[in-house]
Amino acid sequence: MANESYTVTGKLYKKNPMEVKSDKFSKIDFIIETDGQYPQYLQIQAGNDKMQLLDNVNVGDSVTANVNVKGRLWQDKCFNSLELWQLTSVKQPLAQQVQNAVDALPKDDQSDELPF
Repeated sequence: MANESYTVTGKLYKKNPMEVKSDKFSKIDFIIETDGQYPQYLQIQAGNDKMQLLDNVNVGDSVTANVNVKGRLWQDKCFNSLELWQLTSVKQPLAQQVQNAVDALPKDDQSDELPF
């Protein structure tokens, strides 16, 4: 069976630190929260040379990840993984970032009276 390839779109929910598994293999696991009424949380693995694709992506960024679905048996147990091969980030325009920051400021319901 050939590797199955899928596209996952959503926002970066979590990015774990790099794990060194051996002298030939390192990885970073990260989680994407999908869009929609019932969001899904999908853990994806970026191994070796694909880890650099996460360098300029921050938690909360909108991303599209192209992944291969892998599965293997070990001691009669089945393990599945989503392995990253391409990642694109959709950055918010600066005006939207500023508006989001303004919206996050605490609201002051007091009148225009001076405090003295």
